[in-house]
Amino acid sequence: MTWMIGLSIFGLILYRELSGNAMLLNEHSIVMVVGGTIATVFLLASKSAIIDLVKMTSSIFKDEKKITDLTLKSIIENPQNVDADYMGLVSYAKDIWLVGVEREEFEQLLTFRAQTIINQHMSAISVLRNLGKYPPALGMIGTVLGMIGLFKGLSGGASNQIGSQLAVAMTATFYGLILSNLFLLPLADRLEAKEEERRGNLEQIINVLITIHQKQPKSITEGILNVA
Repeated sequence: MTWMIGLSIFGLILYRELSGNAMLLNEHSIVMVVGGTIATVFLLASKSAIIDLVKMTSSIFKDEKKITDLTLKSIIENPQNVDADYMGLVSYAKDIWLVGVEREEFEQLLTFRAQTIINQHMSAISVLRNLGKYPPALGMIGTVLGMIGLFKGLSGGASNQIGSQLAVAMTATFYGLILSNLFLLPLADRLEAKEEERRGNLEQIINVLITIHQKQPKSITEGILNVA
């Protein structure tokens, strides 16, 4: 998968730059940036948004096309007893199917449900994208704190350690930039692209469900699957 290639390349670059440079592995900088970012998550996001982000991030490893195909085949083969589901849409369709709604209302309800799912996910992605603004700021705070310690040391006559202390102070900014620009923001872009893929999958499933609801011939339903 392409994301694995990109992640591997970034990992190799960071390994090459960090190896042998123990000064960059500054514990205080890492705690400030990573710990501060985690705290910001809980300040920005609701419990449901955090849960959605965790689920969506884990879904990056899943093959959406394969899951959709399995769901569609299950619907076509046995509409009355579908084993597979896709984001709860099929089980929802079965529930309103039993009520006996008309075609237009059936389609509207499914479309609204699918859009609600996408909107909920996009809201969680928006939280992640906003979160990406904070690690650089947290890194700057860590750098300022390091500079304060540096100047305090200068007043004590430790001028021979200026270079090393300044370098340590700047590592906080480094980690802030890394966390934001090489992890959080790319992850948000990846999840957003994933949602666009899901949107198409949901539309395809809705079309299949509508043909079955209208008791169309199986060949028409299979034609939707084959075209997609």
